[in-house]
Amino acid sequence: MSRHLQANISDEQKNEILYQMAELALSESASLISSQGHSKVKFTVDSIGLKSKQGLDSLFNPQKPDMLAVCHRVDGVCSGHIVFLLEEQSALVFTKEVLNEGDQMQEMSEMEEEALTEIGNIIINNFLGNYAQILDESVSTVIPTLKRRHYIQLVDELSNEPDDKEFYIVKFSLEIATHSFCAFILWFDHFCQLGSSETEQQKMTTLKD
Repeated sequence: MSRHLQANISDEQKNEILYQMAELALSESASLISSQGHSKVKFTVDSIGLKSKQGLDSLFNPQKPDMLAVCHRVDGVCSGHIVFLLEEQSALVFTKEVLNEGDQMQEMSEMEEEALTEIGNIIINNFLGNYAQILDESVSTVIPTLKRRHYIQLVDELSNEPDDKEFYIVKFSLEIATHSFCAFILWFDHFCQLGSSETEQQKMTTLKD
């Protein structure tokens, strides 16, 4: 069913479309990751929206601040970074389940780090593929990097914006075997302003469910 929206769409309408794009990107990612691994993976969008750096403590767990992040630098008109991240311990358990490893080591092996990087790469590329429908022009990315950081350090490192600048964040649940984790997609700098230009809003009016 086609969406018949005015070019100047409301924030609510824009968020609805971006939410559906996030659902599609995560569904495609889960299918591909499940087909390559030993366990079925399920992703479910919990929320999307903007949040300032000062508000990150309400999103992440200050008691478990260390995160593993797969980071893509994106070049183009909508430049910046797009990042897949989750708590370090969650990343360890999740990756071992994907690889069907039974060891109880509390640190990630090189193979596990490579597997997590590839998982993040799949998720990010599916987000870029879906959200590219509304960008003014195509974007290019570089090889993703895996970073282990406190979430505030990660934001400081990747963002060129002032402290009061908001980031676009997708929060989603990640289920595998008997485990359930909270994971995130963060968009930094100009690239987080999805659907803000007139051209992008016009493209959003033509999207179909």
